[in-house]
Amino acid sequence: MKQEIRDNFSTIPETIKNLKILRIIDISYNPFVSLETFKYLFSNPNLTIISDFTSSVNYKLTIDGLNKPEKVKKLWMDHNYEGIMQYYTHPIVEIAQKYAQDSKSLTNHERLRLETEPTNEVRDILEFSLPKNDPILKIINDKLKIHLTNGFGLMR
Repeated sequence: MKQEIRDNFSTIPETIKNLKILRIIDISYNPFVSLETFKYLFSNPNLTIISDFTSSVNYKLTIDGLNKPEKVKKLWMDHNYEGIMQYYTHPIVEIAQKYAQDSKSLTNHERLRLETEPTNEVRDILEFSLPKNDPILKIINDKLKIHLTNGFGLMR
């Protein structure tokens, strides 16, 4: 019996890795902000993943308006899920905390992740610890801002 459940996820819940009998999942049209939690999907080698951003007709270069790094896009298209899991080894919150403690301590990879995967939680961590003119914080604030037609913006 096929049961279809539709919900809007911005991340994949960790509990999904415990569903060993799950064989197919359609993750299309969810407002993902990062592929970081996709590692929970990849822990089941028998799982078929259907998504709107892998089909040639509906291919999406962004996830919820945020750019996916070219490396991740290539790994996804090559079905190199192990590579994606390695790319997202360190959670974005951990990277934000590391940057807040020492802004020069990030690798280029970690800096790119902070710039391309901003969340409100990351912004909160950085705003608490860094000056308002910090370059990464400015990028994050700009990405999370909702731009209005009158030139003003609202923060999410």
